[in-house]
Amino acid sequence: MKKLILSAAIILSAALSVSAQSWFVNVAGGASIYGGEHNRQLKTTKLITYAGDLSAGRWFNPYIGARLSFSDFNAKGATWESYIKQDANGKPVHVNDINALKKNYDSMAQFLFAQQFNAMNLHADIMVNLSNLLGSDEKIDQHTWNASPYVGLGFPYVLSSNGKSAGLPLAVNAGLYNAFPVSEKIDIIADLRGVLLDEEFDGESGDSKLEGYSSLTIGVSFKF
Repeated sequence: MKKLILSAAIILSAALSVSAQSWFVNVAGGASIYGGEHNRQLKTTKLITYAGDLSAGRWFNPYIGARLSFSDFNAKGATWESYIKQDANGKPVHVNDINALKKNYDSMAQFLFAQQFNAMNLHADIMVNLSNLLGSDEKIDQHTWNASPYVGLGFPYVLSSNGKSAGLPLAVNAGLYNAFPVSEKIDIIADLRGVLLDEEFDGESGDSKLEGYSSLTIGVSFKF
């Protein structure tokens, strides 16, 4: 019994011995591009729009961490669909505007309609700090660049429906989290991410089974 208690105490002590800087909160903003059925017919520069991230997480040891993130993004693109739906108050809402597409995009999309909507993705990620994993023991947590690839699952949701599906299809996230320490408690971060979504997330069905978006956000990480 004493051995069991002693073993439990050792395990608990090890779990609580994580460095004081193991918790973090991140705020970042940047750009995203949505990959829908007909977006490839538009100029890439016309698809770029905003993205924002708010996340909190913990490094369990110098190599493995986890975080919970709220990512907000805007999607621009093109669609065959042009329809009118009613909002919650019964007011007609014109979803897509062909004139806006012709004016703001290019002639390749002359038979398509402009599409734009806001969405979010609440996701949990597992992160691996490659800089610590592949570096020498003497330089753990002393790198000027910490590169951490990650994978995770999310629950995306359309915020401004505009006729789009507002369901919660499962999303798969993968990316590279880059942290550049500027002090003991602050990092400058750059997060490059790709997200796979259900093919009908933008409200349009096509031949492909999946679509998604990519984003790059830059911000600040506060360590506690």
